[in-house]
Amino acid sequence: MCGATVASGSSCDISVKFAPGLAGRYFANLTISDNDISSPQQVPLSGTACSGIRCFGQADIRSALVRNAINAVPTPSGPNKVGTRVIDLVDSMRSDPYHATGARRELAVRFWYPTAFTRGCKPAPYASSSVWNYLAQLERVPAPRVKTNSCQDAAITLGTHPVVVFTHGYTGTFTDYTFLFEDLASRGYVVASVGHTFETTAVEFSDGRMVKSVLGSHIGNTLRIDGQSTSLAVAVRLS
Repeated sequence: MCGATVASGSSCDISVKFAPGLAGRYFANLTISDNDISSPQQVPLSGTACSGIRCFGQADIRSALVRNAINAVPTPSGPNKVGTRVIDLVDSMRSDPYHATGARRELAVRFWYPTAFTRGCKPAPYASSSVWNYLAQLERVPAPRVKTNSCQDAAITLGTHPVVVFTHGYTGTFTDYTFLFEDLASRGYVVASVGHTFETTAVEFSDGRMVKSVLGSHIGNTLRIDGQSTSLAVAVRLS
């Protein structure tokens, strides 16, 4: 660090903290004043802010995927096995604000719950193949194989269970936090995770339709963050 004065022929270090609030490319000038004839001196600075795996190059991502060809979420800590299923719901009383045709609001909800199912478990995929491949396409990386700890469409354990309703982040998906949902289910909870149609990056319904976000995505740098878009997303969720 430099003090108030620096002796002739000596040197000191100047530290600059880069703390951007948003992702992007930033430029600045550092002004240094001293007794030199060239004072003040201008030192150009630049930096790039990024988030998540986008901080890494595509080669780094592909290398990591090759090393971890099959990825698995953490093992649940509770005593129960975990089941999962997706249910399509249509609100017959409400038009979809994203539709100009007046179509009814349709949602896909994925559930995780305790199950006593022990034989013939069909391992559930992390996401449908079409959604998973689309997310990989947005990231421009091969789609990794991810194992879960859930049995697809297994019967729920009889009895009364506490329910947790989860709503994903802006343009997220209803499988975000799968490992947490599985852990809660293993402890006796029922988790209902809602996919907000036309906001979620992508969701597939039981008839095979995949619906993509009209608000862009946090994956692939297409996210719409203007006030009108975010206000619409919140209003549709809460209406």
